[in-house]
Amino acid sequence: VIKYRTIGIMSSMQSNSSANVTFVRPATFFINGFFNIPHAKYYYVFLSLVYVVTILGNSFIMCIIYSARRLHTAKYIAVFHLAFSDLCGSTALIPKVIDIFLFEHQDISYEA
Repeated sequence: VIKYRTIGIMSSMQSNSSANVTFVRPATFFINGFFNIPHAKYYYVFLSLVYVVTILGNSFIMCIIYSARRLHTAKYIAVFHLAFSDLCGSTALIPKVIDIFLFEHQDISYEA
C-alpha cells in the first residue's frame, strides 16, 4: 500500500511539473563583438583567403585518401572524417563572419 502511494505522488508531481514547462526561443541573436576592431571592413580579405585555403586543403586531402586504395585504413579514414568535419565547420562559420564584416549584419537567426 505504501508503495502505491509513493508512485501516485511521484506521478502527480511529474505531471504538474511537465505541464508548467515552456521553452522560449529567441528569433535572432545580436552579435556586437566584431565592431570595436579598427578597420574591420578589411578583415574579409583575410577570412576569404583562409576560407579558400581551407576548402582547397581539405578537399585535396579527401581526394587523395579516397583515390588511393592503400590509404583505406582506419587511420586514414579518421583523417578523412576530420577533414570533412573541418570543411563543414568552415563552410558554416566563415561565410557568416564575412557577411558580418562586409555588410555589418549584426544579427544571426536561431536556425543558423
